[in-house]
Amino acid sequence: MYGTIQAYWKHRGAALRRRPGTLGLLALPQALVFKVIFPLLCPVMDLLVLYATALLAWQHFTDPGARSDAGAVLLLLYTGLLFAADYLAAAVALLLESGEDWRLLPLLVLQRFFYRQILSLAVYKALARAIRGERVGWGKLARRGTLCVPSLGDPQQPRRAQASEQRGSGAAAL
Repeated sequence: MYGTIQAYWKHRGAALRRRPGTLGLLALPQALVFKVIFPLLCPVMDLLVLYATALLAWQHFTDPGARSDAGAVLLLLYTGLLFAADYLAAAVALLLESGEDWRLLPLLVLQRFFYRQILSLAVYKALARAIRGERVGWGKLARRGTLCVPSLGDPQQPRRAQASEQRGSGAAAL
């Protein structure tokens, strides 16, 4: 996420300009809107939906004479439309990609309630680091050469992989 913000900041002069072509007119605005702004606003919108639901429930139970189900119907309608748009986009993506597992589609509910909040948290943290001017590295792991693979002769006896096997495509270790 930090890398997305960093790349946008580096190329901000090209945004919404015709000269850089697709980068300025399409790629940078798309990255800013869908990878930064929407994840920043998602928790706010979710909290507003929860607030509206709580407010409607409160009014429903505390003032039975002034009951208006129009607010609840609108809330359910808009929430349903949001879920339908999510499902439609996911279904189109599954149609466009041959061989995808359609049983994954119901898991979209988990994305709406859990993944998006985690993504928003990552955006908030990355934005805070960018504002403070902190540098964020790639977190590269140090290679130690301690991989043990089973020997071809005796599957119970592991052997230490040779350095040439670790650097290769992996076929040598099989």
